[in-house]
Amino acid sequence: MTGKVTSKGRTYNFYGNGTAIRINDNAGPYLRHLANTLPNEFNRALRHVGWWSREELQQAVYQGGPRGHRWPPLSGVHQQRQLQDLKSKRYREPATHPFGRLVRAIGYKHEKNLMKVRVGWLSRSAAEAASKVQSGQTIRVTPKMRRFFWAAGVPLTSDYINIPARELMEPFFRNRRGDIHERIERRVGYYLRKQEKKFSAGSALKRFSWAM
Repeated sequence: MTGKVTSKGRTYNFYGNGTAIRINDNAGPYLRHLANTLPNEFNRALRHVGWWSREELQQAVYQGGPRGHRWPPLSGVHQQRQLQDLKSKRYREPATHPFGRLVRAIGYKHEKNLMKVRVGWLSRSAAEAASKVQSGQTIRVTPKMRRFFWAAGVPLTSDYINIPARELMEPFFRNRRGDIHERIERRVGYYLRKQEKKFSAGSALKRFSWAM
């Protein structure tokens, strides 16, 4: 997932795993103004949004899909990890969501010099695995698989196992775009207020020292 705010040849990005989504609509001019006039505070706000987005994405996975985009429930085969067991040949705890360990691989990377933060699966292997979960899969049932499921008490009547798509990145950033705008603006304001308090406290201390 990529979102861009562009100003005078510079681009401020949110990265993830797929389609582009822009955040330079009505709020764009003000974000560009913040980036140009307050680069340090803007950068800190980007880093904060990276952390926040990662936390929200992980919660969306645990809750069964991003806001306004709920996923189909897991099938019994998926819950019992029987497809994985076919490959690993070892017992696993029942699955509660479709991303497995990939949920813990969601991360963010802030690149200060580029005014950029990447959010999503930062390694190629994790991104490729997550892409399959998000796009869905159709798995052809082999004779070995059929025997395995029959032995597990789950006879397969079809020649294919269809795993539905469970999109995460695109609907998350599409629906939370306004939250991202607002969070950047509020965070920049928060840093400015902190600096103002620090400056005021320092000035008061200097006046007290001169009075002494």
